[in-house]
Amino acid sequence: MTGGGALLALLGLALLLAPGPLAAHWPWTARPLDVRALGAWTLTFGAALLLAARESELRRVRGGMAAMVLTGLLGLTGLARYGDLVAWRQPGAWIAVLVLTALLGLGLCGYGVSAVLDPPRRDLPPGDVEEVELG
Repeated sequence: MTGGGALLALLGLALLLAPGPLAAHWPWTARPLDVRALGAWTLTFGAALLLAARESELRRVRGGMAAMVLTGLLGLTGLARYGDLVAWRQPGAWIAVLVLTALLGLGLCGYGVSAVLDPPRRDLPPGDVEEVELG
């Protein structure tokens, strides 16, 4: 999870800091603002993965993992739906597929591992909060 988070964070920083040159080589029509927005999105997921690895609290990161699954699915669906607008001969198209597939895979793995290792509590009625003793 840490390696994937670091790669996504670095990719997001690159997209944020150099949107103009990257937009010129984007595999579909994109303006620098579009690339910068994707960079912010990618940096957010990278930071979330790094913080989730540091946190080591599986129950608290399930929502983020579900968001990664949904983002990967929606992105891949968009590429399939509008594939005729994508320049598939450019490496950027396949990098986009790789990043979206990685988001989907990391999200599925993280959600699955969290559900197996730290299943939801069934002993508390909905809305009740678990009391924790301090000291």
